[in-house]
Amino acid sequence: MFFSEYNNGLMREPDIMSQLTKDYYITPLGYDDGRSSNSSGNVVTLSKGKPYSFDGKTITFEKFNFPKAAMNSMQAGGDFQIGTVLSIKDGYKNYTVEPKLITKNGKKSFKSVTIKEANLKIELKNLKAGGTVDLVFSKLDEPNTKVKQPQEILTVEASIEPFISLVWLGVLVMVLGFIISAVRRSKESMI
Repeated sequence: MFFSEYNNGLMREPDIMSQLTKDYYITPLGYDDGRSSNSSGNVVTLSKGKPYSFDGKTITFEKFNFPKAAMNSMQAGGDFQIGTVLSIKDGYKNYTVEPKLITKNGKKSFKSVTIKEANLKIELKNLKAGGTVDLVFSKLDEPNTKVKQPQEILTVEASIEPFISLVWLGVLVMVLGFIISAVRRSKESMI
């Protein structure tokens, strides 16, 4: 598989190893860079209004903070910010925080938030227009907490096709037969 700059996408190219009695085919079916899956243990996907518990705290994704000016800037291809408003309930205390997606010069970056009183750090990893966000929660007093790196997955199909060379031999015999008959008919028509 390779990245094509022509259509700005991932292209697949099968590989064939031909032998006299059989051919081996290896065809790439798909590629997943691992960013779309939630298989890494620390990334949590939250939907609007559904609470999530972490370390005795209840965290709820309330809404996107996407002002009209940011929407106009995004449509014009300029710089913009989209916030994700989260409410956190820690015992009797309530907090409202807003991790942000910042797009500057076409490059995305994420601004995380920390709440020292609640011993909580929230990192925004991705947001989706369907109303979900991918977040990583960690404690501030555990600085060695690491997010697992996503694993790349390449799916391939391998197959063995027997006697494909006989098919090509048959095609060659048919073409030769057609050429011989065409030459004979053209000679007979000239007489």
